[in-house]
Amino acid sequence: MRTPRKIINEIEDYFNKSFEEINGIFYDIAGMDYTGNEYYFSDGFSLAEFDAPSFYMLKKDGKAFRTVRVFKDEERIKKRKEKAHRERFTKLLARVDTDIDNERKALFWLLSSHTDLYNKAKEIYDFESNMIRIDCFDKVGLSGSQQTMLKLGFSLYNNYDVNISDCFNLLDEYNFEVAIESIRIRYNKK
Repeated sequence: MRTPRKIINEIEDYFNKSFEEINGIFYDIAGMDYTGNEYYFSDGFSLAEFDAPSFYMLKKDGKAFRTVRVFKDEERIKKRKEKAHRERFTKLLARVDTDIDNERKALFWLLSSHTDLYNKAKEIYDFESNMIRIDCFDKVGLSGSQQTMLKLGFSLYNNYDVNISDCFNLLDEYNFEVAIESIRIRYNKK
């Protein structure tokens, strides 16, 4: 059975924000679908913005049910992101059928940093032959930041020619920290 806290966590994950109850509790809500500025759930509940970005009204069958306040909890979001990143990293390492050297670890650290990159790992890295797929840039749909992270990963893996300055200039704070950690992993520095 899902508890109110689990449901709040699901909503927080969806919005990448933290929700605080103002009155009442959340009930079992799932299957969110967004239309306009109201988020609909499969069981008659909806979450409507009424003083965005801070306040939302939880509704049941179109009627006001509960009020929630939305706020950024950067530390909590960061911890969740880091935990998911480590879990994806561990799963990638488990897929390798050879000794895991620092070059692979550094590449896998970057690949596991984002769900989308992680989901494309088999198109980027050949787990049977344990080699990167250099031609993946043309075959795999990657955003600009994903391409930057991948180029850096390939550079750490096998000295792929990349302009490090260009890479780091394009990274946001999170990706910058991930990139620095991948360099530490590659060169076995703490």
